[in-house]
Amino acid sequence: MSAKHAALYRPLEGLEAIRFIELLPGTGSDTIVVNFVYDTLLMKPPPMFEATSYTWGDPIPTRTILCDGIEFELRQNACDFLHQLRLPDRSRMLWIDCICINQTDAVERAKQVEMMHVIYRNAMAVIAWIGLQDESSLIAMNYIAQLDITSVLRHALLDVWGAPDVQIEERPYLFDTITRTEQDQRLVSAVMRLFCRPWFRRIWIQQEMAVNQNTRVLCGSQEVDLERLIALGCLLQPRDSSGWPEPWNTSEHLPEWRSIVALREINHHRVVEFAIPTPWQDEIRQRSATESSIDYYAGHKSSVLAFGFFTDALQGSSATSRPLITKLKHGSVLEATDPRDKVYALYNLDKSFRFPPRAAPPRPKVDYSIPWQAVFIRIAKYTHSTHVDRTLSLAGRSQQYSDASLPSWVPDLRNEDIGVFFADHESSWAAGGMAYQPSVQFVSLPSCRIGSRPIPEYYFFNAKGKKKNLVAEALEIGAILQDKIVYCSPQPTLPSMHLAALLPEISSKLAADLTFINEKMPRYFTGESGSDAYAGTIMVNTTPRDELATADYERKGFAEWRAWLESSDFPNNIPEYHQAVVNTELWNKHLFVVSNHGLMCIVPAMTREGDYVAILNGCRYPVALRKVGPEDGQYYELLGPCYMHRMMRGRAWNLIEEYKSKYISTSEDEVVPLDLGSADQTDEDSGGHVGVFPFNANSDYQNIKRVLGKRRIVLV
Repeated sequence: MSAKHAALYRPLEGLEAIRFIELLPGTGSDTIVVNFVYDTLLMKPPPMFEATSYTWGDPIPTRTILCDGIEFELRQNACDFLHQLRLPDRSRMLWIDCICINQTDAVERAKQVEMMHVIYRNAMAVIAWIGLQDESSLIAMNYIAQLDITSVLRHALLDVWGAPDVQIEERPYLFDTITRTEQDQRLVSAVMRLFCRPWFRRIWIQQEMAVNQNTRVLCGSQEVDLERLIALGCLLQPRDSSGWPEPWNTSEHLPEWRSIVALREINHHRVVEFAIPTPWQDEIRQRSATESSIDYYAGHKSSVLAFGFFTDALQGSSATSRPLITKLKHGSVLEATDPRDKVYALYNLDKSFRFPPRAAPPRPKVDYSIPWQAVFIRIAKYTHSTHVDRTLSLAGRSQQYSDASLPSWVPDLRNEDIGVFFADHESSWAAGGMAYQPSVQFVSLPSCRIGSRPIPEYYFFNAKGKKKNLVAEALEIGAILQDKIVYCSPQPTLPSMHLAALLPEISSKLAADLTFINEKMPRYFTGESGSDAYAGTIMVNTTPRDELATADYERKGFAEWRAWLESSDFPNNIPEYHQAVVNTELWNKHLFVVSNHGLMCIVPAMTREGDYVAILNGCRYPVALRKVGPEDGQYYELLGPCYMHRMMRGRAWNLIEEYKSKYISTSEDEVVPLDLGSADQTDEDSGGHVGVFPFNANSDYQNIKRVLGKRRIVLV
């Protein structure tokens, strides 16, 4: 923004002060003319205005408008939007951030961001602009306009609440009805092209679309209720992790997939928001019928809210319980020009900070004067104090970009692919015991950086390109199991997931892994054969339908899969087990490893022999670690979450209690024989608990119990 533009702005003074634009009437190619209007949202009811949602678009080309009589350069997309909004015979009061916020004033920008929730919630309408229309968008928008959305949105609400599998199977799915006719294929292509538009993946729309019942979406001159767009997104939501059918299941359609995820999150936020009555919303609605500058908004009521089941059922529901770190995780797949917006754009959707856990620190304030690395560190310290388990599942070197310069315990929210790589099985898996907030504290890094493993330094570059150090701390947390890795499967070399290209790599990995297992550990500690344990490990005990697999499923599926890989049928008639293994991304992002005391794990691909696997107290997922700092210290870099076979259900705590295990400082480095003798076929608990292997005569914990016991480690 130029100095001439900055001179247009008077300071915003007083509580909840705001700057609107009055869009003057005009037609066709007339120059856009606006005037500033200064007001406050403290009025009861608040001023009548409409809020906008759009993408800023490319910085070039720009168009010139007049603002308070002075030329103002505006990006093309915003200018197109204002042309569409302009009325021929009367003015229109709008809030549009690219004009209404002085973008050169970091203090004003921060204050207005903190007010966003109030701005959008108190607008008489929110209008979203997804761009100019074309032939493809005409087809998609016409389809959206005629959708019968009642049944679709009912299932969408059940999805928010966590619908049982039987209801998920009944959920409408667009690809169930699509045929191979040219008309149907044209429709799907049009819908996918619509979801390719960048507006859907803009992180700010999460807030802009979530908080106002009267929300409309424009594509050129065509217009639909937001709920219709959400319904279309629900129709495209697969019922399990198998994804869309061909040809839509390739990486080139990832933008459309992320758009669907964004709509799903908006739906969740709206469910939460509308469970809480909006002050003045009834009066605003009544006034809009007589005073609105747009007649078609008169008396409009959200079609979702017209369903009586919506708000009544939500009072007191658990839908409000999602913590901020979960919102940040889902928001990471969305786009932001400024990395700091990956945090601040979602702040006002966080309800949990009003009732923080005891002893939790205050949530950091919005601050655009500090670098994004400092913002990420501050928010990570806050979320570790409230939900360390969830925060660590998003952190680690494997989930940070190479230029991050962040402590390993800090999630890199720029990464669109953070999080555990397997189905979370939240009701079943709790490797570190049933999830609770364990004791953590932040400690200073050691001043003496001796030893063969240096402790990383963290820095950023300021606007002048000068390197500045970040003040970083280390996270101290309890561990209950830790063991050194002694075998790593061959490193992945092919990024491709094309079966024909992958076959040689799959075959060589299988041969190497099974040779090690057959020679070193023919029997797993549960009593299973080593090969049976391997079969369950590489599919992380999970079917393609995200269900826990039985031992029989793992054993038979592995045998069928190996036969298929060697058959003339390959690569056709893909067996289900193959998809389960593909879901672990075993050939490009993760590795099979074995620890010194015989634990089979799936870990991030950057893991090497000599690194460690561990179970942290109170954390649901095990982790991979790399030692740094002094040889006799307990300093580690977190590499990322991992899967530890048959240790995901709290078995570590059970064994500690059974054997009264105490931490032995040298245990993870000791060399022990992995051969536990011949194996007998062993199945799950006779009570039918899938994946649970009880203590029995076939079990042998003599090795495992030596790496159990409470200790404190420090993540840097």
